[in-house]
Amino acid sequence: ERFGQQVPFSNNGFVLSDFNPQPKKSASDGIVRVFTYSRPEEWKGFADAVAAMSIVKARYGSRIEWNVFGYAHLDLPEDNPYARYTYHPKLPFAELATLYALSDIALCPSWFESFPLPPLEAMASGTAVVTTDYGTEDYAVHEENALVVGTGRVNDLAAAICRLVEDEHERNRLASAGRKTAENFTWDRAVQR
Repeated sequence: ERFGQQVPFSNNGFVLSDFNPQPKKSASDGIVRVFTYSRPEEWKGFADAVAAMSIVKARYGSRIEWNVFGYAHLDLPEDNPYARYTYHPKLPFAELATLYALSDIALCPSWFESFPLPPLEAMASGTAVVTTDYGTEDYAVHEENALVVGTGRVNDLAAAICRLVEDEHERNRLASAGRKTAENFTWDRAVQR
């Protein structure tokens, strides 16, 4: 801006065909499935996810299934006393894509990122996204294609998940809009730009 230059910028990309929407299991069994990427670093927000899911699970009980993939969290293992989950270590990529697609909600609680892929991959998979606001600005728009909440706001994360548990139409609307958004972030488009 200072020197009047137009500098081209291209976001990260991914292979769209790796992620495809599938019918949700919840349509047949009524169990809403949430998934979260885990890393033990505090800024990844996994403790916030556990706190939020503890609120959600207290409200809905067995109507909620929580799946976690990524790195093991030693302080908050799958049998923690707050919000138990099923941990999927070292998932092959195709199985991870299936987990994305069969889930109803992606919970992405990181405090800050630089263009994180899990929320965008969830969108590509036709899954509604609840995410935080730092790093997702290039693709996640609150109430348009995701529910975006402030970093570290556990109650807001829980409220957003509860909203989507209660409102299947809203889940489907956000999932559909998210897929359309994800289609704009292919490697082909990045290369062309």
